[in-house]
Amino acid sequence: MLRFLLVLLFCLGFLLPFHLFPYQDLPNDLASMLVASILFCATLASYRKQAIALPISGLMILLLAVLTVFSSLVQGEFLFSDYSYLIFLLSGVLVAASVATLREQGVDLTPLLARTFYWIALITATYGLLRHYGVLKFLLPWITGETPRLLGPLNQANLTALVLGIGVLSSSFLLITNRMRFFPVLLSVSYLAMAAGLTGSRAFVAFVLLIIVLPSAKLILSPPNFRRELFSRVCFGRGKQLVLIVVTITAITFLFPTISRPFTDALAESGFIQRDKEESISDRFRLTDNYRAEEWRKLGGYWEIAKDPLTGFGPGRYGVFSLEADKAVENPIRMGTLWTHGHNLFVNVLVELGVLGLLAVFLVLGYLVFLFYRCSFKPRDFFVFSLLGALFINNMVEFSFWFFSFFALAIVLVAQVDGRIVLRFSVAALPVSIGGAVLATALLTTAYVANDVWASVRGFHKAQLGDEEQYAFLDAKRNRFVGGEALKAEIIREQVSLFGVNAQIQELERYMSWRPEMVFMLRHAALRSIKGPKEQACARVKETVGFYPNSVERLAEELLEAKRLGATFDIAYIHGCLADGMMYWVNRSEGTTSPGEG
Repeated sequence: MLRFLLVLLFCLGFLLPFHLFPYQDLPNDLASMLVASILFCATLASYRKQAIALPISGLMILLLAVLTVFSSLVQGEFLFSDYSYLIFLLSGVLVAASVATLREQGVDLTPLLARTFYWIALITATYGLLRHYGVLKFLLPWITGETPRLLGPLNQANLTALVLGIGVLSSSFLLITNRMRFFPVLLSVSYLAMAAGLTGSRAFVAFVLLIIVLPSAKLILSPPNFRRELFSRVCFGRGKQLVLIVVTITAITFLFPTISRPFTDALAESGFIQRDKEESISDRFRLTDNYRAEEWRKLGGYWEIAKDPLTGFGPGRYGVFSLEADKAVENPIRMGTLWTHGHNLFVNVLVELGVLGLLAVFLVLGYLVFLFYRCSFKPRDFFVFSLLGALFINNMVEFSFWFFSFFALAIVLVAQVDGRIVLRFSVAALPVSIGGAVLATALLTTAYVANDVWASVRGFHKAQLGDEEQYAFLDAKRNRFVGGEALKAEIIREQVSLFGVNAQIQELERYMSWRPEMVFMLRHAALRSIKGPKEQACARVKETVGFYPNSVERLAEELLEAKRLGATFDIAYIHGCLADGMMYWVNRSEGTTSPGEG
């Protein structure tokens, strides 16, 4: 039962293909966190008369939760991501306690994890290939949009490549522990490499190289008198086969997109699929992508922009920093979209949780290095640290730890090699009571959030809303966890209204202090134009289109709609502000100014 729940947690997190705006990833996280609570309750019930354990790393997660609360308190107001981060981290602690308890009872979960992710990776590859070649739309009609890069159920190319990389590493573990033969493993990883090549994720190559790099690093770090014994153990008698796997995967990853291209071109010409030229890893290696480096360059202004560098901008408020830094940095290269994450673990934690949060993350990483140095590097250790290495590499350029399934995977992996704090209860009913309270809270919270998520999705996609549905949409905006996304959906769906302009402005300013997304700034610019004063309105309009050029058409429409409804502002003056704001993008496209001008 407990093993089934653990597998279910990962299957729901990695394989649910529900991507309905505005909550494209939340259903996966919500389902996984609910299963985490059920797993915790079932673990306490199963071992109520025995020892309950918590890994040492679980205490570090609790430390991050405390720092999250502290940073939120410094901001003076709890908003949506404050609650979400806290539930996220506490759910991770539940997983840590459950897995550590199983380890305390002598249960080795690494074979189960390896087989689970072997099949998750194969399903992800199949899903991605069917979608990439236009077949999936007949099986799952709500999966729309064909992109040049292959997408799995998580709907993001780099995360898809990470799942495929984890599948390759899991296959290698199954090989070296004699749970799979060489030829089936070679076929499986070749199939995964075909899909990975079409994701265009350059990091996939690094995931594959971990098969060789990690054992080599362990050999280098080991004391000389243990190296000979360790060398024979590291090779596991499979050294040549592992090298052949690495070479085969690398070759297929780079060659398969070239083989696939004539076929996809023919499908596009026939109208069966509609997309631009597909991007492969080799294509992306030739491109100069400096957007992440440009975003990280903003960190130089952090100490001047942050009100309290020790506690940061607050959980989920990276976007506030990004826009503030964009105003301060010299010659910014804007993307026209909001960076809600820093695409780097250290950058993101420093900005959101400050120096204290960054020190806590360094503590965790230092502890992992200690565990790696201390381990005997048996097949279990290879599996644990290779997958942790893949997750770490991804989080240097992406944001996988902001998806609960990846975060939970890291927790489960660390718990396989971590020390444990053992708790014993003199009264068997006490752990059951604790588990029941946690489960009841999780069920109520899930029902509360899921109801408003469904109301928001239905409210956004339905052509006409009845009175009851409109009230449900209104309630969703007040939800402490998901209300911000509900308001975003409402703004996109509905045109500007002249009813309660001051209240709308105050509401939007509150949201913008949390996450200055385009729709919030767009509506705020329109309402400020209506309300005035016109100098402030002009500044807001210029700032909005200066950051988000795609907002100009919708903003112009809302200004015309407000005028039709009877607003008395000077629309010609505001249109001039729109034009001034767009000059940055005009000059940039013509190459007549540096990126900071206009």
